[in-house]
Amino acid sequence: MNCNGHSGGASASIAVGTASGCTNPKSNAKAVPDIYAALASTNITSRCGAVRIGATWTPGQPPAAPALITVNQTGYVEYHVCGDLTLSGSGALTGSAPTTDSVIVVENGSLTMADNAQVSAVRTAIVLTGNNAYPSSINFPNGNGKAATLSLSPPTSAGNPWRGIALYQDPSLTNGVDETWGPGAVLNADGLVYLPNSNVVIQGSSASNVSQCTKIVANSFTTNGSVDLNLKQTSAGCASIGLKQWAGNPPRLTQ
Repeated sequence: MNCNGHSGGASASIAVGTASGCTNPKSNAKAVPDIYAALASTNITSRCGAVRIGATWTPGQPPAAPALITVNQTGYVEYHVCGDLTLSGSGALTGSAPTTDSVIVVENGSLTMADNAQVSAVRTAIVLTGNNAYPSSINFPNGNGKAATLSLSPPTSAGNPWRGIALYQDPSLTNGVDETWGPGAVLNADGLVYLPNSNVVIQGSSASNVSQCTKIVANSFTTNGSVDLNLKQTSAGCASIGLKQWAGNPPRLTQ
């Protein structure tokens, strides 16, 4: 872990290797096991086959079949998008106060935020999966004056295997999984953001959402430029969304 510039104000900066230049550093810590990879093998089933149409989802205007396939699971609704998914407009994808959980599965494609989109997903997990033949990334608009906001709040039902998961990238995906989010990108997320093979570069803003419980898993995590990073974990917040935690003492990057 390498830190430079202004202090991040972290309560702890913990690394399996060396923590250099960071606030309250601790080097040579015990490695944390991946307790989330098994979700893919037991809870993702392809529904699109060879279909790869792609779709745009605007709050209040979900895509139509065959680009969107709806599957009723026990305790939640699963939406499969066949190909790239673009989120546009403003508002909550499945409503601001949904009574059930949702899982949006993007098969063989990427998740893209349209310019000026301000989209939230309440009680929803977004899952990226596929056959690894196509790029699978989360794209924010980059360029002068371009911006977008994605706010995520995960499923909360006790029987839902995706409880506490906000964004999940199938660990079998390695094609085009790196993320570079520009200065106008804003990601507010409660729950787990799981990008196990992705090299994530944040140049904009990222913060916890209303529950104040954020965990990011990535291959590498880099902040670049004038970044506003405000990720929190509170015991009450994590309990309210049911985020599964490793039983040991996990490292955290917080401000």
